[in-house]
Amino acid sequence: MGDDQLVERTLAGDNEAFETLIRHWSPRLLAYARGLVPQSVVAEDIAQESLLRAYRHLATLQQPNQFGPWLLSIAHRLILDWRKAKARSEVAWLDSDTREIQSTSTDDRNFQNPQLTCEKNELQRILYEQIDGLPDELRQVLLMRYFDDLSYDELAGLLGVSKATVNARLAKARTLLRVRMTGVRSER
Repeated sequence: MGDDQLVERTLAGDNEAFETLIRHWSPRLLAYARGLVPQSVVAEDIAQESLLRAYRHLATLQQPNQFGPWLLSIAHRLILDWRKAKARSEVAWLDSDTREIQSTSTDDRNFQNPQLTCEKNELQRILYEQIDGLPDELRQVLLMRYFDDLSYDELAGLLGVSKATVNARLAKARTLLRVRMTGVRSER
């Protein structure tokens, strides 16, 4: 059964049809949010809010066969709102519990050389800042690949692109990070 039929059945009062839509689109929605929002908890909240808004405003969907892109556009608007609020509060995402750079370690070398530990933590902080500064589509695929540990096949399916596109975006993201980090190191 297609999305358009499920939307029509939902509008007719069949809640199981909407549950089917949720099961189908939730993984992609969550992956999309996680790729654009560094904090997993915030990304999950945005995904949930997107589903809730989609349910409440389903009757306004003019093309029921476009449910998925419409749902992702709802999430995108919520992410933009979240970014605006984040910018106003001036709280860096690195300070969040989910991305805080860990400065404690059981590695004995860290206790023997605190300077090395500080330098490592500073480089990690700079790396996260550089990742945050990447264009959305590059940051999204990079975070999903290396932080969520998704395969190229999973990324291609979730993002609705080919594996070649995933590979190209990852290569471009790594190249940009390498250039930016080289520039940062040369400044030090």
